[in-house]
Amino acid sequence: MRKKRALLTSALIVLLLLSIPALWLGIRWQHYRFLTDSGVVHAWSHADEAWFWRCPQQVYLQDLDETQVTPAAVGAALQHYASVQEINFRRNSRAWLDACLSRWQDRHSVQNLLVVYSSMHDAHLAGFAGADLHLGWFKDNSLSGETFPSSPHLTSMEIISNPLTASGLRKIAQQCPQLQKLWLHDTPVTADAVRDSGLFQLPALTHLYIREMDATEDELKALRKSAVAANPKLRLYLDDEL
Repeated sequence: MRKKRALLTSALIVLLLLSIPALWLGIRWQHYRFLTDSGVVHAWSHADEAWFWRCPQQVYLQDLDETQVTPAAVGAALQHYASVQEINFRRNSRAWLDACLSRWQDRHSVQNLLVVYSSMHDAHLAGFAGADLHLGWFKDNSLSGETFPSSPHLTSMEIISNPLTASGLRKIAQQCPQLQKLWLHDTPVTADAVRDSGLFQLPALTHLYIREMDATEDELKALRKSAVAANPKLRLYLDDEL
């Protein structure tokens, strides 16, 4: 009797051990089928087939249009995986982003958000409220900053050639309490807007880079003085120091 129980236990253990890789392969096969059926594989697989067998953590979406893969299919694939930690949008139209992001609802895994030469606007950015952003890079978009999502772990951000407003800058200071490094290049914000934004009061902020700001020399001097008074550890770099 004991011998039969031992044999039965051994058989169950063997079956369990065999079922684990079978289950893993089954899940990966589902991913493979999803990508090939949606057409996303042609845009994402590149030279190897790594996408088929492991969940992607970095996604680079550049110059995609309807002839390559529909934005809805891309959004559905991102939703399917729910594993992406870094997403890079480059040269995507507003309509393309609308369709993609409307299908991609679960963005909790995103830590690094990079948007370059893409028509991302405030409503798009607000949709990342569920993400755990650590890094943001926004260049040549349509972002005012006024809907910036709560990002308690965001430490580094670069905003270049965006229609950033004074209220948008205040919103960023409120939503990113752990911000350490911030680049503001070619935005409409003024010296007064920077001073009154609350950035100087962020305890973690150590580096603030500002370029191409429309300000007089006296305004820049006053801004430096305000920064030193509010946060002696903050290193403020302006045009003449970059």
